[in-house]
Amino acid sequence: MKKNVIQLIDQLSKVYRDKPIAEIDSIATDLFWDTPSTTIVGTSGGEWCLGFDSSKKLLLNDLKHWGPVLLNTDQTSVCASSSVAWFTTPGTVAFDFQKNPDSMNRFLTDMRSYIEEERSWMGNVPDAVKMTTMAYELGHFLSGEGQTERWKFMLSGIATCVNNTWKFAHLMFSFPLTSLHPDERIVPGNCYEAIHQKTTQQVQSYMNEYSSFIDSHQSFIVQQFLCSTLSGEKIDCSEPVIFNEDTQWMNVDHVTTTGTQNVEKELREFTSQWGMLYCSNEQIMVFGEKPLFWFIASGIVRKTMSKEIAIQKELEWNQRILDSCLSPQEKLHRMFLNVLSRINAVTQGDNYEWPIRIQGVIERKEHDVVCRFLSFSFPTNVILEGKTEEILFEA
Repeated sequence: MKKNVIQLIDQLSKVYRDKPIAEIDSIATDLFWDTPSTTIVGTSGGEWCLGFDSSKKLLLNDLKHWGPVLLNTDQTSVCASSSVAWFTTPGTVAFDFQKNPDSMNRFLTDMRSYIEEERSWMGNVPDAVKMTTMAYELGHFLSGEGQTERWKFMLSGIATCVNNTWKFAHLMFSFPLTSLHPDERIVPGNCYEAIHQKTTQQVQSYMNEYSSFIDSHQSFIVQQFLCSTLSGEKIDCSEPVIFNEDTQWMNVDHVTTTGTQNVEKELREFTSQWGMLYCSNEQIMVFGEKPLFWFIASGIVRKTMSKEIAIQKELEWNQRILDSCLSPQEKLHRMFLNVLSRINAVTQGDNYEWPIRIQGVIERKEHDVVCRFLSFSFPTNVILEGKTEEILFEA
């Protein structure tokens, strides 16, 4: 079974390498089930591709606009039960930092919109936010030194077998965190608030249209599980979901933990670092058939942090950089970007909200409902997918 799933991932890797755009219809049919329940969640907040056609479109856009992708199947983790497998595969993607006239003009257009337009792409935000965002983005763009670099991502998802044929049912692409806080922060009036609202509406419309593919009862069970585990709410769950020694948890930095005590410890640390999770039943989609289900969900984590505490955390983060093995030039550059990011953050107030994507696998056993796999990821700022911080961490 593991061999079949790895072969499927290798097939996807070959598609990303060869980029046979003209054959996208047959390629998508070979890789994905042609049903409304096929889903892909991309790296940015707005990339919720629900259904076969939408998933095919994202794959096509990746082939057109992403650099070369390498998937490392030697490090693939595959678990399975019956005809359903869940997996994680690390990968890398190339990003071109060439400072050519086109890229220069694109960034100049962005800079002009911050200064001249009342409402830039960020939404209605204060001038201080615009100014510090300009500085942060320019710090990324001007640091590329005309190179093509690679940065890490994680591909995770679900593959299912029907009539001895394995295909993808769900994929999620995510980048690890490379700074103190996630890229996309929701503030009233900004673009990330609008993107999250649009995602919520998209998920609700999809669930209404394809209700026959989604188990609403299981959605309620998952919502109770997530809220009782990560929101601090005291909930009398109708069917409690438990962890066992086989449970896998992958955190936002793509580190995997296994076992009841280890997973519960990681979840406590997650809540301490990122705040409470808020996820309504209308944002949870559950697919599959008994005894095993998988789910994807859109939620928010919220935390209050004073300016003084935020600055203190930034100083502690920079201490890590000073103590690292990076070169002096790289340390200074990294600290420069982090300070700009922190100034940008504190200009937006003490209330922090970040959109988050959740996926998991639930299995019904004889006497228990068990979480077999659980992972969270934060969406990434699409303008800065190059993530020059990640390049520096790899030095």
